[in-house]
This record gives sequence, structure tokens and C-alpha cells, in this order.
Amino acid sequence: MKTPSLIAAVEYDLTAGHAAVIQIVSTGEALMERRLSEIPTEDWGDVQVDITPREYVLDYLAHSFPTQLLRAVHRQRR
Repeated sequence: MKTPSLIAAVEYDLTAGHAAVIQIVSTGEALMERRLSEIPTEDWGDVQVDITPREYVLDYLAHSFPTQLLRAVHRQRR
């Protein structure tokens, strides 16, 4: 379903008093294209490419949880 059709369907459902639930799913096409761009074209005949969401999960884990100690700075009361 394309965006204009989706918007029309959501608006119709909302005016009818229903709720709209939208699920966005990735086909992995962009990830596959990035992986293939890293491989020289002459090696494409024997390609084994990881197109799992591993890259996204590792990026999420690396950037969403603080892993470095922070130094607390206390202001002196006057």
C-alpha cells in the first residue's frame, strides 16, 4: 500500500470512529544495497552477504545504553 492510499484509508477509518494501526516493515533492500556496495563487482559471482538486522541491532545497543562512567560534579552551596 502506498502512502496516499494509506492516508486515505486512515482518514476514512478515523471518521468512522475506528482507530488506525500502522506497521512499517523494512524489506532490507537498502541494507542489501549497502552490503553489496562494499563488495567489488568482480567478486559478485561468489557473494555471501549478511542482510540480517544485525547492523541495526548493534548500532542501537552501542548508542542507546551509556557504557562509560560519568563523573558527578556537585556545586557548592553558598
